[in-house]
Amino acid sequence: PAGGPASGDGREIILQGFNWESCKSAWWDALAGLAPEISEVGFSAVWLPPPSDAVSQQGYLPLDYYNLNSKYGSEESLRGLIAALHDNGVKAICDVVINHRCANHQGPDGKWNRFGGRLQWDASHICRNNPVFGGTGAWKQEEDYPAAPNIDHSQERIRRDLT
Repeated sequence: PAGGPASGDGREIILQGFNWESCKSAWWDALAGLAPEISEVGFSAVWLPPPSDAVSQQGYLPLDYYNLNSKYGSEESLRGLIAALHDNGVKAICDVVINHRCANHQGPDGKWNRFGGRLQWDASHICRNNPVFGGTGAWKQEEDYPAAPNIDHSQERIRRDLT
């Protein structure tokens, strides 16, 4: 389908295409096989879980945003799912977690604030009100998230890296 997520007419019906246990199987492949039926019953879009490599099986504690091999399946399977949905006139909407991110390595102070993968961030990219993670970025008004450091989206580099 052409157009972005806002290209609908307000009458779309979105299927939540996952649950908390979906990560325990080859989920992308299973959904791809259901694409004709999803379209036939009238869904116009499918909401997909976070697709990137993550600490949590469900994908909500992301490690590497650009590594699309996850517990749901491989990047190739994800691309196949999206193609199957599109071939059946159904859009794919992906749940992407960009507020926080888990680090791959500890910094010199022993805190988990060094990120691997394509986006090589460090403590300066973490909001400073995340004391557990030693962030030195801007102060964030919202509540601290103890499971993973909040990313400082006030920085141009962060915004550029994520787009």
